[in-house]
Amino acid sequence: MEMVKETVEYLKTFEGNIALCSIVGKYRTGKSFLLNRIMELNGLKGFRVSSSTNACTKGIWIWTKPIFNDWENLNIFFVDCEGLDSVDSTNTIDHWLFAITVLISSYFIYN
Repeated sequence: MEMVKETVEYLKTFEGNIALCSIVGKYRTGKSFLLNRIMELNGLKGFRVSSSTNACTKGIWIWTKPIFNDWENLNIFFVDCEGLDSVDSTNTIDHWLFAITVLISSYFIYN
């Protein structure tokens, strides 16, 4: 696993505090769809979703447009995580994804 340097630099450009709201859960259970609804995004404008049995998300993805909370001077970024227990994954990868997502999250949703 690696942290993308460009992402870190991008996050540093925001004024105010930064929070990450992440979701983790079993694969194909609507995590990306739920995040799109929370962010009030529809159609192709959010995290990729599909009605197939194939996973859409690999690894950990962050939405680049935060929701700003004026009261707390807070930029809330949303993080989508690869589904757990997928046929393309192993228990080791699942454990790493879960642990990293919990550690980086200010808000954590277990779906």
